[in-house]
Amino acid sequence: MNNPFEHLDNRLQQIEELQYILLGELKKLQSPEKDYLNIDEASKLLSLSKKTLHNFTSQGKIPHFKKGNRLYFERTKLLEWLTSERDMFKIKTPTKRVGANG
Repeated sequence: MNNPFEHLDNRLQQIEELQYILLGELKKLQSPEKDYLNIDEASKLLSLSKKTLHNFTSQGKIPHFKKGNRLYFERTKLLEWLTSERDMFKIKTPTKRVGANG
């Protein structure tokens, strides 16, 4: 026969795990988004590598500013830039060629 205390212990452990997950999600919802991002955060937001971001900043292609040796990005300007530059990321599909007989 199964020990009822084992069953209760397992259920309690499941409840604690769910509580931990829910508290983590609640913290995410409560913490306001940062206005200024470092390169790691900007990389995650834009789904671009840090190397690509460095290249874009050195070419003046993306809004940023430096403080000391560190790069920073304003969240709203990054999202505006992404919207205005989205064509740069589109994959161009080759056009069909119509032959002389076609």
